Amino acid sequence: MSHILTRVLTRAQPPATRPGRPPKFGRPAHLVALTLPEDVLAALRCIDPDVGWAVVKLIEGAGGPVAANRPPEHDVELLPIAPRRFLIVVRQEAFASLPGVSLVPLGQGKAFLAFPPGRTAESLELALTDQLEDPDLAHQRRSRLQAFRDLLRGWRRDSSLVFHERSIVAVEKKRQRPSVPRS
Repeated sequence: MSHILTRVLTRAQPPATRPGRPPKFGRPAHLVALTLPEDVLAALRCIDPDVGWAVVKLIEGAGGPVAANRPPEHDVELLPIAPRRFLIVVRQEAFASLPGVSLVPLGQGKAFLAFPPGRTAESLELALTDQLEDPDLAHQRRSRLQAFRDLLRGWRRDSSLVFHERSIVAVEKKRQRPSVPRS
C-alpha cells in the first residue's frame, strides 16, 4: 500500500534536488519542433489549446503502444494542476458511490472530488472508515476503500501537504427534449 502513496507523492512532488517545473506530461519528455499545416494546428487546438497535450491525448486515446506501455492506473492519485497544487483524482467506476462527495468527471474514467458545504477530507476519511465496518462489504470494494482511506490519512498527516476545500461551479447543458411533430 505504501508503495502507491510513495509513487503518487514522488510524481506529484519532484525531489528537492531537481529544481524547476515538474515534467509536463508527468514523465520524461523531449522538445520537438514541427512544421504543421494551419488546419492541422487548428484541429489539434480543438483537442487541447496546448498542441503538445493534444498530440499526447490523440496517441493515448488511440490505445497504441504508448498506452500499452504505461503503468496501470491507480484508483486514487494526486493530479498536479499548478505548481504545488493538486486535485485528488479517483477512478469513477471504483468510487461511484462515495458518501458525502460528488465526483466531477475529467474524462477517461477519472473524476475529481467535490465536497458539499461543511464536508472536508476528514469527513471523507470518517465516511470511508464507516463503510469499511460493513461486514457484508465485497472483498474488492473493501480493498479499494481501505487503500483510499490509507492514502487520504497519509496525505492528511504529511506535514508538507495542506488541504483546502473549495467550492466549484459546474455548468451542465440541459438535454434537449425530442421535438414532437405537430399534426
